[in-house]
Amino acid sequence: MIINKNKKLIVENISDIEIMLVNEKTEEIHLLNSSSCFLFSICENKSIDDVISLYIQNYTDNVSKDELISDANQIINDFINKGIVIVENKVEKNE
Repeated sequence: MIINKNKKLIVENISDIEIMLVNEKTEEIHLLNSSSCFLFSICENKSIDDVISLYIQNYTDNVSKDELISDANQIINDFINKGIVIVENKVEKNE
């Protein structure tokens, strides 16, 4: 499975570490904190496992790997359930 950002959302920077996503169709607003912002920024034609790996590699606080994996999975699942990212059932290309 590959995930991509929902291109129909309006993205507005609130600060260097927060963004607001607006779905004009449903009038929903989503505020993303720094962790969610980073995950959203890398959800572009990647598998969920690849996104989680990048998240772990770029996280600088003293948090266990298991906790990072759990947090990333929860955020990604929220993204999917809220339509922030779109899941595509295509095979990932190996380069």
